[in-house]
Amino acid sequence: MDGVAHWLERRKRRSLARVRLAALGAAALLLLGAGWIAWRQAGLLRLPQAVQTEVYAQENLGTVLTLKRLSLIAHLAKVRRNALLATITGSSSSEAACAGLKDLRGLPQSSPCRVGWEKALMGILSSVPGDVPPTPEEEFLHDRWGAPYILNEAEETCVTNDWCPEDVLRSAGPDGTVNTPDDLIVTIPRHLYLYKAPK
Repeated sequence: MDGVAHWLERRKRRSLARVRLAALGAAALLLLGAGWIAWRQAGLLRLPQAVQTEVYAQENLGTVLTLKRLSLIAHLAKVRRNALLATITGSSSSEAACAGLKDLRGLPQSSPCRVGWEKALMGILSSVPGDVPPTPEEEFLHDRWGAPYILNEAEETCVTNDWCPEDVLRSAGPDGTVNTPDDLIVTIPRHLYLYKAPK
């Protein structure tokens, strides 16, 4: 009987030793992974600013693709309505409500910046073909870091100027701050050729 108890005790110790060894191995792998990520980020910080910006843009390809989809939808809305984007969104600068904010990632739903983007988005989506305005996809409401997109309906100034800027759509990027090197930006094709400024 003592032999069986002794054998069971040894078997239990071996099982515990295996569990401890597996846990130590898993912890070592996690530490190694965290160390590699930290080393990689430190390496990115040593790169020239232009290269850093390009690396971040490649890493954030999903957001860039969403921006391009939104740009195409906005252009389609302009063509379908035969109107400037400012007419469609009801604002000459939806980004004005976001000016001066340091971090767009933690804005509450009631924030004028977030509300302004959602209002502009609904104006655009309701202008594309279809009987019922489409429900905005989650990725259209905010970028992957939780910040609303920033829209500048700049083409409207073309009516009074010789130079015609394009409408600009941007994500504030990983840092959530507008006008920093990690911003992701696309332009919306012009539609002003359908409009003639009075001479």
